[in-house]
Amino acid sequence: MSDPLCMPVPDTMAHWPWPRRINTSYEDVAAESAEWLKSFEAFSPDQQAIFDRCNIGLLAAIAYPDADKEHLRVCCDFMNASFALDEQTDASDPIKTQQIVQAVIDGMAHPYRPPISGEPVMGEIIRQFWRRVLEFATPQAQAKFIDVYSRYARSLVDQSKIRDDGGVGTVEAYMLNRRLDVGTDPCYAIADLRYGLPQEVLDHPLLQEASACVTDLVILDNDLASYRKEYAIGDVHNIIPVVMREKGLDMARAVEWLATEHDRIADRFCSLWKELSTLEFGSAELDDAFGAYLNNLANWPRANMCWCFESGRYFGSDGARVKLEGVVKLERRLDVGQDTGSK
Repeated sequence: MSDPLCMPVPDTMAHWPWPRRINTSYEDVAAESAEWLKSFEAFSPDQQAIFDRCNIGLLAAIAYPDADKEHLRVCCDFMNASFALDEQTDASDPIKTQQIVQAVIDGMAHPYRPPISGEPVMGEIIRQFWRRVLEFATPQAQAKFIDVYSRYARSLVDQSKIRDDGGVGTVEAYMLNRRLDVGTDPCYAIADLRYGLPQEVLDHPLLQEASACVTDLVILDNDLASYRKEYAIGDVHNIIPVVMREKGLDMARAVEWLATEHDRIADRFCSLWKELSTLEFGSAELDDAFGAYLNNLANWPRANMCWCFESGRYFGSDGARVKLEGVVKLERRLDVGQDTGSK
């Protein structure tokens, strides 16, 4: 593509075997969760309006299409809280980010403690979310989620430092950092709240590799979708400029590299899924729970990319056109009413 201000947006999900599905309780539950988050007044009115257009509940509904209504509400609250955390830490320096992250970790450790004067609002948001989780999740699933979400939250401090330092130099270093701060591990753990799979099942080498594949697919797709915003503000925390710099490619060739890498990882996941689908763990109940968890994992790349185009987070109201035409115009300044957030 000759125009350097036009970026190709390939259909990375063209051959993904799992179709888009949506939870039948989506509208009611997503609206309730959105109002819940809004009640904390974590954003200015203008910021809240932008956040609302992201339609975070839609992501939860297509990421967890089989969740019952109670579980879906937890998923929606989790998504809303996590994106609010992302927004607040994106706008903070490393010291402030550390304070926000500590409030989040403390919120899960002390879910019934009253709000503390001067505490970042994320502390109370997480406390209320976690109290809802405690109503139905198994103790093992709770412990697993606390572990992975705490690691994710701490990675946001590192992300803030990386941004201050001007980004990372290599694709390998970038991917190592993004696998933590992209936040997929908590997304898998929130699905397991209902199942409570034994740790030895979750630690199966094939499942670990399959989960890593999905994480990398989400990273590549998120960075493809979010690059319009990051280009506008000069944010280099994105795989595309990292590939351009390390491999000496122009933007179009860097996107081509991304699409090729995406295809390679997707093929590997599909091979792993076939192997994992044949596994048995000694009881029909456990086998069914494992199958549901595996299908949810396979659903994530489709759900993520559908939401990228259908919500207003990355392309504003232009998502359908971008998906159809496969190209987006890059500008150094965006109308803030059309976009929000980086990842």
